[in-house]
Amino acid sequence: MIGDLFAEMGSPDAGKAEVLAEGAVVLRGFALGDAPALLEAVERIAAAAPFRHLETPGGFRMSVAMTNCGDVGWVSDRRGYRYQPLDPLTGNPWPPMPPLFLGLARRAATAAGFRDFHTDVCLINRYAPAARLTLHQDKDEKGYTDPIVSVSLGLPATFLFGGLSRSDKTRRVRLEHGDVTVWGGPSRLAFHGVAPLGEGEHPATGQCRINLTFRRRCRFISLCRGLGPLHPVRFRAVRGERARSDKNGRGFQGGLRPPWWIRNSTPAVSETRFPPVSTPGPARRCGGGSA
Repeated sequence: MIGDLFAEMGSPDAGKAEVLAEGAVVLRGFALGDAPALLEAVERIAAAAPFRHLETPGGFRMSVAMTNCGDVGWVSDRRGYRYQPLDPLTGNPWPPMPPLFLGLARRAATAAGFRDFHTDVCLINRYAPAARLTLHQDKDEKGYTDPIVSVSLGLPATFLFGGLSRSDKTRRVRLEHGDVTVWGGPSRLAFHGVAPLGEGEHPATGQCRINLTFRRRCRFISLCRGLGPLHPVRFRAVRGERARSDKNGRGFQGGLRPPWWIRNSTPAVSETRFPPVSTPGPARRCGGGSA
């Protein structure tokens, strides 16, 4: 009966973990139980910080609509990619991160082998049919010791996961409603993207897909707030000294150099099963925000 419920709500493999690479895993159906509340929270966030299509530094309009919540938000325009504390559309601070988001991100990171993950920013992406995300690396954070946690809601998507070089072979992974993908450690800077979304209708989101991407902009939050969004400074994490050369910060350019016990550790990823989930709430439709 539980297996039928999983198959109806999301992936038939819900409750399992699919390893993509060292430090990268898909937790099948991990967010199914929280999905209705997550979508309700997204609606509240979008009411305060509407969805919008950002412009790339090259002047192109992104096909994915997005917004943010948390201490800062990720933005893009002709000046480049960056984090900033105020929503450029409204001039207000980004909506605070809901406790539900914080708890889910931390549980998923722990299940993937990354303990003590404290996210401070959530990028919320809305995919309409044909929207896509080209291959890229997440490199705007001040340090790469923390993983990326990505939650899929609504229409299924094809996740593209490659290596540390854009030319590396890319794996195509189907993501269903409720799946959570986590990558960090040796895979933290892996190239990744999303293939053009196919047409469809999902009972929870209608004709779109919602993605929640949790990141940690800076391990030392008070220090990062003092640095500001556009002027990263490299420090030693243990003594607070500036790193003496690029070699000292290799793998953590523009960020905080972690202690040796973090640098030399590799998270363990193994197959995990999760407890049964509750049934979803009423359907949520996309397209309510500004685009």
